[in-house]
Amino acid sequence: MALSGATAVVTTILFLFFWVLLPTLWVTFDEMGLPSADHVTDGLVVTSDEMGCGTRGCWRTLTVQPPEGQSPEQLIAAWDVKEGCAAQSWIDRRPVCTGYSVQGDAVRVSLEYKRIPK
Repeated sequence: MALSGATAVVTTILFLFFWVLLPTLWVTFDEMGLPSADHVTDGLVVTSDEMGCGTRGCWRTLTVQPPEGQSPEQLIAAWDVKEGCAAQSWIDRRPVCTGYSVQGDAVRVSLEYKRIPK
């Protein structure tokens, strides 16, 4: 049974809304969401993982130990993710802002979603 032209258009629009647009809008306006730290901590020892929320949204602060024989500065230089803000994926368009600072022999990493103006 073939769909008529109008039915096919309506079906396509509903599909796009429920399977593409709705999840994208949900993650965009989820103010309690915490950014994932997987892209920063892969294969590293995390000594602390602190999370908090306030009027500007939620954030995560991690302390990461560099591998043996590597300084904190070398670890930061070797990361693929640089300081600044960038979208996580084509579905989740919220910019995740990443910042680093050296704290003794460890690296302090801050992650937060950049708020979309209301």
